Amino acid sequence: NRLEAEARKEKFIFRKEKLIVHVRKQTIDDPKKLFGKVPAKWAWGKTTIWRTDVSSDKELEYVLGIIKQAYQSAPDL
Repeated sequence: NRLEAEARKEKFIFRKEKLIVHVRKQTIDDPKKLFGKVPAKWAWGKTTIWRTDVSSDKELEYVLGIIKQAYQSAPDL
């Protein structure tokens, strides 16, 4: 059971137990250290991609703040 949704530079993967979030941004302000870098060997382009698994609704507000950082710095298409 998997549903994927892509919004500009962010990628969301919904699985039954958790939400996986990928954020494409060179650096992020993540004081809780919930996000980790996707390995460069995956070769997803030149910009760093950060990844986290959200398994609790208590993490959603924090993760949405990180997504907002990436969205605000994304170039207009």
